Amino acid sequence: MRRLAWVLMALLLSGCTMGSSVDNRPPGGPAEATVGPDLCLTAVRMIDDRTGWVQARREAGALVLLRTTDGGWGWADATPPELLAAKAGNATFASFFPDGQTGWVAMTTLLESRSVISVARTTDGGKRWAYSAIPVLKAETGSLRLQFTSPQLGWLLVTSGPQLGTMHKSVYRTEDGGATWGLVSRNDWPGARATPGALPNVEYVTGLSARNDLSGWVTDIYRSEREIPLYWTQSGGRSWERQPLGYPPAFADALYANAYPPVFFGADAEAGVLLVEFRSDDPAVLAFRTDDGGNSWEPAGTSMAGYPADPYSHFYDFPDAAHGFVMLGETLYATRDGGQTWSASRLPLLKDSQLNFVSERVGWATESGCSRSFYRTGDGGATWLPVRVTAPKRKEAKS
Repeated sequence: MRRLAWVLMALLLSGCTMGSSVDNRPPGGPAEATVGPDLCLTAVRMIDDRTGWVQARREAGALVLLRTTDGGWGWADATPPELLAAKAGNATFASFFPDGQTGWVAMTTLLESRSVISVARTTDGGKRWAYSAIPVLKAETGSLRLQFTSPQLGWLLVTSGPQLGTMHKSVYRTEDGGATWGLVSRNDWPGARATPGALPNVEYVTGLSARNDLSGWVTDIYRSEREIPLYWTQSGGRSWERQPLGYPPAFADALYANAYPPVFFGADAEAGVLLVEFRSDDPAVLAFRTDDGGNSWEPAGTSMAGYPADPYSHFYDFPDAAHGFVMLGETLYATRDGGQTWSASRLPLLKDSQLNFVSERVGWATESGCSRSFYRTGDGGATWLPVRVTAPKRKEAKS
């Protein structure tokens, strides 16, 4: 996402050699396995058309972090050694890379009587890493969302796994670049009381988005209320409240709505876009826009519809305020006017793929979860090239 340099969504990484021909298989053909034999990709974060990071897992579960400076033709191993040595089979990871030199990687570690979140940070492209540890509740080993709004100020959202309609949530912050972290809010967790103004535990998190050091949003999925599950803070995560956002008339009969993290643009991050899915027999996704830093949101234009009703994995990226791309099942939607109108292309090859666009023309896609395929486009998503991914040989540290 090409929003404010320090207000980018955290994504992760792996390594590759680019294919040389456009994929011309007929619709419905299987995705090509372009990832090395013992790797699967979990996330991609390209900074521009040459520099980027990829996060992957080995078959044993260990983290692999790779970096490219030539558009993906070659990759260097940038894995933090201390995280490489961890027993990562059941670990969860999150990362944030605002540029080609700076980044943070967080990983959960479950010990016998407690849990720890390890955070590695680099300022030289992964050549050297510094580390910090956050002691957390034993149950705080679910998913992680990590974001920095400046070189010093970072946010970390920790959730439990989904449990019968509930999900516990804690928010940690750093003000020294990740050297130390402190708890700022926590809802009811086993063995801990909720802090005042904490996030509710009755909804499943879809993401975190921070606009600056004080303003941030957490978005959710919740099937039991006809309110859009959008929460915001103006106190740096210490207290949260539901942000009022009504159903547009066209979706008055929707059963419920799912919200996804907003994206902000420009040096002042006043302009932004928020995606909301309205669920019914014929679900649809609608973009909302803001011009006042998220204080208010208005429907942008036409909705995206016609995709299967069952998938909940929706992926999107906005390289700038005018251009955006959304993957809904097998359909790639694109806008050139900030969400007022959308064009649709059926691409079974990229079904449920994560998207990472660095401009209105250049982008990458990899299947969600643990992917064995990786693709690049140079024409705004009309055609895609397979990208080969292999990690350099490295002697792994002993655990």
